[in-house]
Amino acid sequence: MYDFDMQILTFELSGTVTYSFEGESSKSVNGIVYNTYEIGYVGSLGIEGTVQQYTASGIATIVGTDSLDQASLDYVVSDSNLTLTVKVATYPPVAEFFWEHNVTAYSPPGGTGKEPENPYEGASWMKTSTEFYESMVNYNGDITEASSSISGTIIYTYLGLRTITVPAGTFECEVIQQVAGDSIQTDWYCDDVGMVVKSVSESGSSASSTQVLTSFSYTPPDTTPPTVSITGPLADAHFRGGYVDVAWECADNVAVVSTEMRIDGGSWEPVSGYEVQHLSLPSGYHVIEIRVTDSAGNQAVNSTSFDNDNRALSFGGPYYGLPLVAVIVSVVLSGLFIALTALRKRRVSATPPSQPSATPLSTQQDEPMKKP
Repeated sequence: MYDFDMQILTFELSGTVTYSFEGESSKSVNGIVYNTYEIGYVGSLGIEGTVQQYTASGIATIVGTDSLDQASLDYVVSDSNLTLTVKVATYPPVAEFFWEHNVTAYSPPGGTGKEPENPYEGASWMKTSTEFYESMVNYNGDITEASSSISGTIIYTYLGLRTITVPAGTFECEVIQQVAGDSIQTDWYCDDVGMVVKSVSESGSSASSTQVLTSFSYTPPDTTPPTVSITGPLADAHFRGGYVDVAWECADNVAVVSTEMRIDGGSWEPVSGYEVQHLSLPSGYHVIEIRVTDSAGNQAVNSTSFDNDNRALSFGGPYYGLPLVAVIVSVVLSGLFIALTALRKRRVSATPPSQPSATPLSTQQDEPMKKP
């Protein structure tokens, strides 16, 4: 947040402007793709001055976003909304609304000339470029489009390291001055803040402004990924049956916001917040993956693999092959029963062998003895 004071002709504007880093993006301008920093801003400025010796006062409210080329910090795209409410003398307040969209291309991008890597105090360098502007302005509903180009040279001078005290504190800053025509701008830049601590601009005798840092906050990005470990099943485990419980543990330095599971390379599917999932799986080899995501978008993935067998007759199945053994025993017993039954029937139906007839003894005695 900055205190902002500006003098334009007979008007003084003062108030606060707050800048915020909105992230990184890219913008394509005239076939050139710029990697950009997105800087948002919002400000409220009081207006005091005179118009033809009449006292004027009002409020200016501005909201917008600037896209800065990461390589040169030149403006590439600027969108701003400005609302003015001004009261002149005893006349009723007049409200004006502006919406402006500007696209700027540099030829060459960033201009020719480069800041020395380690400039010494008093070192100077130049950047020469042509700036091509395309703008669209909405003034109370009337839209005007315009384009123009300006060629010029900016002379930079490194004024060295300076310690400066502003409402936000005391900082050691690199001081760089820019001169373009009759405009002079001096910036005190501090790495600890990531932006200027103080900026003073003068444009001839028509305008001047001062901006000083009153407060700032910085939350380092969360680059720590979450952790996830699968506690069951263990790798290369074997399961008898089709049901498997997958259990895991996850943690993050801030918060885990989503948990997903993927089975055998399929699609990621969200799972409930409970760190266990009851699955019904076909027989075979399976790979289970768990992916967790934290609030900053960092992710972690872990996996386990195992096989299961839910075939009823398999020796690796849920019944240890007992149904198959029972079938085999049944088949064997059935075969024995059939064989025994057939053998028994063969014995019953067989004819007994014939016996020689017996001769009565009386008949044998009556027969005469034969002589030898």
